[in-house]
Amino acid sequence: MLRSVMRTLGQSLLVAVLLAVGMGTLAAQTDVEALKAKAEQGYAEAQYYLGFMYANGEGVPQDYVQAQKWVNLAASQSQGEDLERYAETRERFAKQMTPDQIAEAQRLAREWKPKTWDELKQGL
Repeated sequence: MLRSVMRTLGQSLLVAVLLAVGMGTLAAQTDVEALKAKAEQGYAEAQYYLGFMYANGEGVPQDYVQAQKWVNLAASQSQGEDLERYAETRERFAKQMTPDQIAEAQRLAREWKPKTWDELKQGL
């Protein structure tokens, strides 16, 4: 448990430092967009980090519904320690949310479909 918490904190700190160093620059925006693209393609680790960023308003507007959606998606395709970490994070986010917000995040996760690279390029 402690190892998992320390790992989560370490990863969160890394994301925060990377964003803080480049915040307000094109590089930071590019990093956020690259992370969003990976999350949209279905990469669990990217989905988890994007959820964490939404929960903390790091590089994106703070939005617990989006945070919960992305962490739900990451958890749904994970196992072992990753699943445990994602589930713990999901529960922590849920404590900040109303039941309606949680239901909305779950609905968005159920309806979500991964995007192809061609679909992502069209949005640029």
